[in-house]
Amino acid sequence: MKSLIKKIFFVVFCFFILILFVGCTITDVTNEALETTDIYNKSLDAVKAANSYDYEIASKEFIQMVLPPNPSEGGILDEESNSIEKSETETLIRGKLIQKPLSLEMIMKMNVLDQQDALESPATDLDSNSIELKIYMLEGKQYSYFSSWGAWAVQDLREIDIDWENLESINKRSNPMYFLNLLENDLAREAVLETDEQHYILSLQNDEDEFIRRIMEDILGYDTAIYEDIDAALDDIQLSEPNYKIWIDKETYLPTKSYFKYKLTTDIGEYTDIRVHESELSYRNFGAIDKIEIPDEAKNAINMEELLKDNI
Repeated sequence: MKSLIKKIFFVVFCFFILILFVGCTITDVTNEALETTDIYNKSLDAVKAANSYDYEIASKEFIQMVLPPNPSEGGILDEESNSIEKSETETLIRGKLIQKPLSLEMIMKMNVLDQQDALESPATDLDSNSIELKIYMLEGKQYSYFSSWGAWAVQDLREIDIDWENLESINKRSNPMYFLNLLENDLAREAVLETDEQHYILSLQNDEDEFIRRIMEDILGYDTAIYEDIDAALDDIQLSEPNYKIWIDKETYLPTKSYFKYKLTTDIGEYTDIRVHESELSYRNFGAIDKIEIPDEAKNAINMEELLKDNI
C-alpha cells in the first residue's frame, strides 16, 4: 500500500507540472505578433474581471520504464534484452475558484493501472488502485482530504512566510490558469494564431520554443545552483513533442479550454523513464460563484503535520 501511495504522490507531483494547461482555419499572419499579444492581454484582463469560475481537468499519462537485464541471469547485456514496465494513469479534477478573496475547491480522483494488473485481470476494479484528494482553500487555511488515509487535515497558511491571499504564491501549479499566465507577452507574441467560428486559438508546438525552456526552469525544478544552464538540465530530463493550445472566446475574450501534451524522458541510473502526458482543461461559469464552503466533515480536521507524521 505504501509503495502505491508513493507512486501516486509522484504522479500527483508530475501531474501538477502540468496542472495548468477542433478543426481550425489559420488566419492571415501578417500582423500575427500584434494580434496574439493583444488577444492574450485581453484574456488576462477578462479572467481578472470575472474573478471566479468552474474548471475541469482531464488528463492521461502513459509511463514506460526501460530496465536493464539482471546480470545474475547471465547472457549478453544489450538493449534488446532490456525489460519494459508500463503503467497508465488517469486523473480527473473538478473545482471552483474565486480569485479575490482567494477561495478554492479542488476534487481530484486518480486511477493507476499497471500493465501486469491489466494482463492478470482485465476487468480489475480500478478503485483498488485509485486515490481521491480534496483540497479547499479559504480564509487563509487549506483543508485536505486523502482517501488513502481516510482523514481530513488542515494547515494555516497564514503561519507560513508566503502571500496566502495569492494562489501563485501558495502553489502556482495548482492555479487552473497557470499555463495561460506562463505565456506572458514574449511567448504570446510567438504563438501561432488560428480561429474557428467562436474562438481565437493560440498554439505553440516547437521543441526549441522558449515556452518549453520556461517549463523546465519553472516547473521541473531547474536550479541554477545545480545546472550552469538549461542545456545541462536537458541532459538529464528531456521534454519533447510539446503541443499547447488555448481557446479564447472571440466576444468575451475568456478562455474556454486549453490543451497540453508532452513527452518527458528521464535517465535515472541504469534505466530510462518515459512519460507521455496529455491534459485538457475546460472553464465555465465565469463570474457566477459567490462563495465556496468546506464540507461539514472537514470542520474537525487534524493538523497537517500530525497527519503526515503518522502516515509517511
